[in-house]
Amino acid sequence: MHPKGTTSTTLGVMVALVLTVTGCGSSESEASADELRIADPGFLLALDSDDGQSGYAMIGYGIAETLMRVDNEMRIQPWIAESADWIDPLTLKVTLRDDVTFWDGSEVDAEAVMASFERSLERNPAAASVLPEGTRFEASGNELTIVTKEPVGALINNLASYHLVVKKESEGGDPVYTGAYQPEDHVANESVRLVAHEGHRDPPDVGSLFVRHIADENTRRLALEAGDVDIAYDVLPTSGKSLETAGFKVVSSPTANQIMMLLNSNRKPLDDPAVRQALSLAIDRDGLVQAVLEGVGTPAEGIVQTELGIEGVQELYRHDMDEAATVLEEAGWVAGADGVRERNGERLQLTLSYYTQRAQLEPIATILQGELGKAGFEIEVENVADIVTAVAENDFTATLWSATTVATGDVGPFLAANYAPGADRHKSKRLEDLVAEYLSVSDAERRLEIFGEIQSVAAEEVPLIPLVHPEKLVATTEAAAGRFTPHPLENYRFTPGFSIHD
Repeated sequence: MHPKGTTSTTLGVMVALVLTVTGCGSSESEASADELRIADPGFLLALDSDDGQSGYAMIGYGIAETLMRVDNEMRIQPWIAESADWIDPLTLKVTLRDDVTFWDGSEVDAEAVMASFERSLERNPAAASVLPEGTRFEASGNELTIVTKEPVGALINNLASYHLVVKKESEGGDPVYTGAYQPEDHVANESVRLVAHEGHRDPPDVGSLFVRHIADENTRRLALEAGDVDIAYDVLPTSGKSLETAGFKVVSSPTANQIMMLLNSNRKPLDDPAVRQALSLAIDRDGLVQAVLEGVGTPAEGIVQTELGIEGVQELYRHDMDEAATVLEEAGWVAGADGVRERNGERLQLTLSYYTQRAQLEPIATILQGELGKAGFEIEVENVADIVTAVAENDFTATLWSATTVATGDVGPFLAANYAPGADRHKSKRLEDLVAEYLSVSDAERRLEIFGEIQSVAAEEVPLIPLVHPEKLVATTEAAAGRFTPHPLENYRFTPGFSIHD
């Protein structure tokens, strides 16, 4: 593949909600030289960042901004903020830049940011996960003071969350943002044109983006080949090879995405820790990388990707069929006449769910069905259309799941959501206490110690099984190849001064 992005580092699945652009069938020669046409598998859900996950896509295409952001090296950096400083374990003082304005020209001061946060907390329940209940604000000029009831160790990182996009309401009640692009001609579930905002402090060198929602990977590839788009996101490795042969550029870059198997340890046979441990040992992660990702990715040997440079990651997950068999036999699971293990009349059977929004999941489920069968498991696979609801309600036994491990440059939210998900999925006082402490502590050395303890306990209890880390493939025309820089996080795509080349 063509050059890897110069990225390194580390965050629910988020179904990739990103905007999409296209030239309404125009050929490449007819496309404006100052417009990039993009085919993307997800789409902007709404033009209100407080509407569900919409802020994710709005940051991705430069419509909206947050106080902080995560750079290509997965380090937290100021964005609308100029600085953020701890006053004490409960109090953070944020100083805002003095050159940030909303699209209507009004100043982004501390009062405006406070009003924006209060609106998000009122309208979007997810905002409470990054600004916990009881948080209060004090605004004075360009200084916003945030006071929490309990310590929040990664509060500075939380200010990069797409749930905390900075916005104000117009007289008509519609949000007004601060980003370098303003949406025009938004057609729900189809397309949107984004036009550069001339008053932005860091105006983009691309005058407009036309993003089209094309869910099917083959259709995105064909649109690029036909000259209808300049950039096609999320092409498969096989398509990438053929596109390179045809003269297109294909960039592969590490992502902070992980495909994993979530386990509901309240359901049989997963209520037995030995079964969960054996499941993990029986999975050939290297084989999945080669068979499904065609080598464009890495096996998940730790809680998060070592490739992203996250400090303290332990490589704890391996493939060992002999040890899997030993673990099961010592726990009383004996092979039956048909090869399926049994214990006290109970067969070692479970249902593995998957969903089709991520193309890799169905083939992974099929491979695992056969692979785990060799270890004595009887695996039934099923496609679940509304997987988000099924996971939220813990209505599954085991399911494939794609999640961002470090969405704000900090692993805390990922640990809270997946390694201490609550008693309805995995009851573990040890993990719950460790994760709670990790979330509250700001001292870097102590957080590193706790992170190590969490990994050790997780390897023993196995609340979930990391599988693989796919890399992202983006195919472009030669002319468009230098107009963007890949980022490990999917919610940063075309944000001027951040991921667009001059």
